[in-house]
Amino acid sequence: MSSRDYEEFLESFNNHGVRYLVVGAHAVAFHAQPRATKDLDLLIDQSPENGRAALEAIRAFLGTDLGLSLDDLIDTGSIVQLGDVPSRIDILAQLSHAIDFDTAWRARAGGRFANVPTQYLALDDLIREKEEVGRDQDRADVKVLKMARRARDARDDAPEQRLRLGFPLLLPKHPGAVLQSMPLCRGRRGRRHGGNGGRSGTEMARLARPPVQGLGTARVQALVSPDSKPSAKISN
Repeated sequence: MSSRDYEEFLESFNNHGVRYLVVGAHAVAFHAQPRATKDLDLLIDQSPENGRAALEAIRAFLGTDLGLSLDDLIDTGSIVQLGDVPSRIDILAQLSHAIDFDTAWRARAGGRFANVPTQYLALDDLIREKEEVGRDQDRADVKVLKMARRARDARDDAPEQRLRLGFPLLLPKHPGAVLQSMPLCRGRRGRRHGGNGGRSGTEMARLARPPVQGLGTARVQALVSPDSKPSAKISN
């Protein structure tokens, strides 16, 4: 299974002009390094106009809106969840540290999710959000994100250092440019990869990307239960 389902969802958002930012683990992967995750977290602008665009994008992607309403999408106290882990999509109208969306949008980091142009929450905003949430995984993410920020700052200072030192200063490229070109791991549901088995660092980074399962060609069946009740969840 590939990441194509996530890509198609983001393409639908792009095609309908939805203002969104990728947050959570996929934003960590873009700015720093990949880690296992079971969902794709998207922060959307909670304006009614943007909410209607998001609803149309969901309908175009699934062929149904799953009974979701505009209020479901733009309510800052709710999270709309489409599908089930490990291929769930979470749509949020607000982050924990309550950053204004327009402010986050102006600071956003443009990139790609595989081959799809994608907007990511800025590195500094992502660090603040992770510090605010404060779970064990968030604290671990903060460590690697701050390392990425130091590397970014070093790159920004590189021209001045080259002039002062009189020789080229070689620094790593932005990791997101590499990570987003890596395909997701192919494997059976629930399979765990242990040890490096002599693999290269690039191969291990590829294996660290989570397999995406469950949406596939039968995505409506995956999101709508056999008795035709929508399986989209709204968490308060």
